[in-house]
Amino acid sequence: MTARLKKNFLASKLSSSESTLPRTMDAYVLYNRQYKILICRQHHYAIPQSWVSRHFQKHHKETPLETRNRIEKYVAELDLLRPEEIEPPQDMVPVDGLTIYAGYKCLYDGCLELAGTEASMAQHCKVNHKWIKSIGVKWEKQTLQTFFPSPYLK
Repeated sequence: MTARLKKNFLASKLSSSESTLPRTMDAYVLYNRQYKILICRQHHYAIPQSWVSRHFQKHHKETPLETRNRIEKYVAELDLLRPEEIEPPQDMVPVDGLTIYAGYKCLYDGCLELAGTEASMAQHCKVNHKWIKSIGVKWEKQTLQTFFPSPYLK
């Protein structure tokens, strides 16, 4: 059987609900191939694969059980990285589907630290750079994104 015939044969074996799976999933989740993450369209953050079922049970109770089951089936077929495997982007290009927040960037040479609040940035500078107030502010405003909610902020 040629590859084309095989593809058509497999496609004809799909039920109508399975053939619309990617379109259905697109309403709920977005798969980012570059970072290999699954982004919740409603909440604008990535969901670790082990949290998908729990996320939809807790935060999407209005979503029919059949749809949640289809989402889980779809996710099981994706190549997803665990939160600890993901390297944050260095290019500062926004990732589609994730919320953009107002935050802060450390200005010490070679430091790439970003923080969501000025207080957390001040704490970072005190602990990591021995910063004191008399030196003056050593950070600036910076928009930022995070892939995952706590405890996997990246």
